Amino acid sequence: MTFRRHLARTELVALATLVGIAASLAAFSAVRAAASPGDLFSPLGAAVAVAGYTLITGFALVAMVGAPFYAWLQTTGRASWGAAVCVGLTPGFVLLFVASDLGLWAIGCGLAVALVTHAVCRRGA
Repeated sequence: MTFRRHLARTELVALATLVGIAASLAAFSAVRAAASPGDLFSPLGAAVAVAGYTLITGFALVAMVGAPFYAWLQTTGRASWGAAVCVGLTPGFVLLFVASDLGLWAIGCGLAVALVTHAVCRRGA
């Protein structure tokens, strides 16, 4: 398979995974906000804030860094679980030097996106 086909499939899978993770985190935040009545956000506000934060920070990292690098690894036959972990963690570790909260968020979400993407792309779906 060519690099372009790997890239298109990887981008699609990774961005869909990012949306799923953002939705899961939004649901969790809404439940937490509903459980604590004195919270700053309403349940809907918490869900929108968390989903927006996850999508805004993750979209650029997935689309411009993670997916192209992982597609290159697939094209060269070097894609593995270890490589997926490295691809998922690296942007977060770099962001730790800029802002620790953003870096930790990127580490958690990046790892989840990378592992799910590798699992789906490995199956050839």
